[in-house]
Amino acid sequence: MNKNDKIRQIVERYPDFWKTESAFMSYLRSGIRSGLWNKNKVKLLKIKNNRVQIPNPNPKGNKSTVWGGECEVCRKLFPTKDLQVDHLRENSSSLKCFDDVSQFISDMVLITEDDLRVVCKPCHYIISYSQKMNISFEEAKLRKKVINICKDKKLLVDTLVSLQVESIPKTKKGQEDLLYKLLLESKNE
Repeated sequence: MNKNDKIRQIVERYPDFWKTESAFMSYLRSGIRSGLWNKNKVKLLKIKNNRVQIPNPNPKGNKSTVWGGECEVCRKLFPTKDLQVDHLRENSSSLKCFDDVSQFISDMVLITEDDLRVVCKPCHYIISYSQKMNISFEEAKLRKKVINICKDKKLLVDTLVSLQVESIPKTKKGQEDLLYKLLLESKNE
């Protein structure tokens, strides 16, 4: 029995733990990240070597400065809790089947500080999305903006109205596509 068949068998036998094979792989991904990535000594060294005292962004804070750093993408300062470490690579690692385990683990642990960068959470979110969708960072940033606007129907309609749209499409997909097109056009002007 191959490993992927074994996973199927485990999922069928323990449906209270994992309803699908995808849920099992998510469990495995999470375990590898929390065990190997979160405790990776090189990653922790990257954080330590890139931290500096920054002005405290909390106006009610007791201290005038806190530990933080600069996002290597947007170049803004953030407290440490709002920074993450990103792998410098073209594509994100996937762990969709057991055959991907070796590569996924290699990507998590076979690193030097030169393979990493410190980024803010919003930039990391966009980087991950751009890698997943195989699009540029700028396109991913725009798409994420559209996705966030589209989560709130009133905001979506208000945004379209503010962009002087006279005939708003009836479907959410039509509205989303129109908003993306308009924002892209305004960005390119």
